[in-house]
Amino acid sequence: MGARFLFTHLQQNSKKDRMIASHERELILQAVESICRSSHLRRSERIQQFLRHVVTETLEGRAKLIKSYTVGVEVFGRHPGYDPSESVVRSTASRLRVALSAYYKDEGKSDPVIISINRGSYVPQFSLRTPPPAAASVALPSSTAEKDNSIRKALTTKRPSLLWGALFAAIVIACFIGLLMFLPSNGPPLPEQMISPVAIGRTCIVVPPAVATGHSTDAVDLVEALDDQLAVEMRAIGAATIIAAADAEAANRLAERCATDPAASAFLFNVTVRPADAGLLMVWRLVDFQTKAVESSSTVRIDAGAMPAQTINMLASQVLGIDGTLAIVMDRQHDQLSGDPRNCLSKGQRIEYLIDDHLRSTLRDCLEHIVQKTPNSAEAWALLSVVYVRESRNEPTFGRNPAPFAGKARHAAQEAERLSPDTFLTLRALMHVAFLDNHVPVFEAISSQLLERFGGDPNIKIVIGSYYDNLGNYDRGIALIRQGIAQKRSADCIDYVLLAFAAYAQGDYSQALELANLAFIDDYYLAPLIKAAALSQLHRVDEAKSELRKLEALRPNYLRFLYPDFRARNIGETVIAAFDDGLRKAAGEQH
Repeated sequence: MGARFLFTHLQQNSKKDRMIASHERELILQAVESICRSSHLRRSERIQQFLRHVVTETLEGRAKLIKSYTVGVEVFGRHPGYDPSESVVRSTASRLRVALSAYYKDEGKSDPVIISINRGSYVPQFSLRTPPPAAASVALPSSTAEKDNSIRKALTTKRPSLLWGALFAAIVIACFIGLLMFLPSNGPPLPEQMISPVAIGRTCIVVPPAVATGHSTDAVDLVEALDDQLAVEMRAIGAATIIAAADAEAANRLAERCATDPAASAFLFNVTVRPADAGLLMVWRLVDFQTKAVESSSTVRIDAGAMPAQTINMLASQVLGIDGTLAIVMDRQHDQLSGDPRNCLSKGQRIEYLIDDHLRSTLRDCLEHIVQKTPNSAEAWALLSVVYVRESRNEPTFGRNPAPFAGKARHAAQEAERLSPDTFLTLRALMHVAFLDNHVPVFEAISSQLLERFGGDPNIKIVIGSYYDNLGNYDRGIALIRQGIAQKRSADCIDYVLLAFAAYAQGDYSQALELANLAFIDDYYLAPLIKAAALSQLHRVDEAKSELRKLEALRPNYLRFLYPDFRARNIGETVIAAFDDGLRKAAGEQH
């Protein structure tokens, strides 16, 4: 039988209601203890404390007080006045959600009470698989005490199919993370010794309260949402140290403290919202604290009725995403990799599009240098993992073994997950490794999580879309790539190559050639590969031979390595055969 509402009655003037409330409370508390004793939580005292705290607060009618700040102080012992955007509460809640999902899949699959915590909230919800006999025939009172209201808000009905689907996705992710910790590396781990005790400072962005101008309730509402969630959302990306400030004076004080580290850059991120025709205008500025220069700014139109969460996600991605403002600013400030090793962090953000073999090698050396000097840099480990994935995918195009780089990619992703399990950069690394290892269900689960939480970054949609194309899911893949291009309002050269690949794989050779010709790129082997194959299929043999010569210059003897290259990308046999046919026709070979 599916889950149903669990009603808790706390009226003080009814002995029967008090008895029912006691029975239901007992069921919930028993469920908590069963979960804490399970194999999923018994070794994690921190998560147990978190679960007991939020359940008790909800049962006592204090659900409204369950906030990141209060949990940090009351459960994790943070000092009053600490920055609630610190990730400890969020990461603990994320781990608890995974543990709860796994628990109800095995040890708790017969438990009468289901406890869940929705993403974006720390308030638990309770539901029953079957109604308890004591409460089955009790009518809901017309009015209840304040405690009832808090509990009622925490009670929801779950659809069994959706519930088990979510449980399966979470369990797959949990299993994959666990697997990473035990998989042997096919390549040697990075050196553990420190080159130097000097730490490489992280970029620091201080976020003062947003400002609403003009008389607009919508503007005030958006500003309140920004103040509550913007710093948290930016911190979740993991590309910088994000500090929320209570006011402008505190922001300057905090930025000054960041700027005292000579190895760190300090910025203020100011946001203003004002009413406009049929919506709002949001203006943001990234200001270098030391020079007072506005390093970047933008005006964004927010349509009427837009959800604040979407706006916040988009804003965080514009600043900290794969091709975000911060990466560009850091490139400009530290324009030589050899001059300032911090620059490779910003370049690493865009590693999906880094096709130059020499630059990728330089970037790899730089990131390895950072993790050797600062082994607790989750950001550097996550970016390094993606670099290793790219190197692993590149090796078969030269007929080399990808296993050593694949092993290093797993190791680096494991380190990033250990240090910062719930950030965009870590999840991105885990997704790449899952695809590299052809763990398709794990890839799908993690990519769905990335799109749900960080869909404001258009480039992550394009990257995930290209992977779906490789797997033969062209409807989803092409749709994601086009959504990403629409968000960017323009297509990059690689975007055209990805669309051209999908067109050829589907047998549309004219479209593939047209798209490939839009990619004005001379040093990425897939461009001449697609052109050569498409031209030969269109019986334009001389032009096909010209493109094949370009391909051979970039990848000597590539026809010998087409199969291992495409298989390393999880491309299916039918598509491999179609490209092989096109290239062999271009080479004048007979089948």
